[in-house]
Amino acid sequence: TTITDSDGSGIGLGDTAVGAGLNLSCGELQKVTADGLTLATSGGITVNNITATNSATISGTTTLDAGTSINFTAAASTFNALDAQADDRVSVNVDVTTAVGDLSLDGDANNTVDTFDDIVIASGAQLTAAGVLTLDATNGGISASGATTLNAADGVTLNDSLSTTGTLTVNADTDPGDSVGTFTVASGATVTTNNQSLSITANDLSIVGTRSSGTANTTVTDSDGSGIGLGDATVAGGVNLGNSDLLAVTANGLVLQTSG
Repeated sequence: TTITDSDGSGIGLGDTAVGAGLNLSCGELQKVTADGLTLATSGGITVNNITATNSATISGTTTLDAGTSINFTAAASTFNALDAQADDRVSVNVDVTTAVGDLSLDGDANNTVDTFDDIVIASGAQLTAAGVLTLDATNGGISASGATTLNAADGVTLNDSLSTTGTLTVNADTDPGDSVGTFTVASGATVTTNNQSLSITANDLSIVGTRSSGTANTTVTDSDGSGIGLGDATVAGGVNLGNSDLLAVTANGLVLQTSG
């Protein structure tokens, strides 16, 4: 099912109505039954207080396609699976969760220089995916103020640089035991916590870019106890950090821990 805002006034989804826009309340969303739902506008989209019950009738992915920005605000929202594509900023001011599938946020979906082109995560806001969590903001990057938590069952992927001003906690394997849950930092991307602690839990690491906790510690935890391979040693099914991986880490101290 595809619903398009005809005049670009914007879309309000949930408890926030957009003046002169196309508004779909929590109750109205709950009446839509579809394998997937796309909400599209050349303007912006505001999302407020979509509960798991409200979105459960969309069995597949809910796609938000905005010509300007997407703003998750006021109260947390949950979808079965979510793909939020904004041409000029995704703002995450509250928790956003997927109950079944992937969670993808793109703050620069048109990959063209606009005003912001970024993902902005407010202090304390948590992103949680039942599948893979992917963050992408080609021109503007990703920033987070205060403590930030990124959780996913099947992996966390950062396609562009992430900078935080508080502690960063990443759990890329919230359901250990299925051997799926890699923390990926794409080529050219950096993870910087500006002297705040960085904690990574994963089944494995795929970090082409760099990561820095500055004067604070970085902790890497093997999620399923398969073990850790350091340097030229490789542990099958474990977390492996080669020499190049170590060179990409800047920290006051590095803690590697596993139950294996």
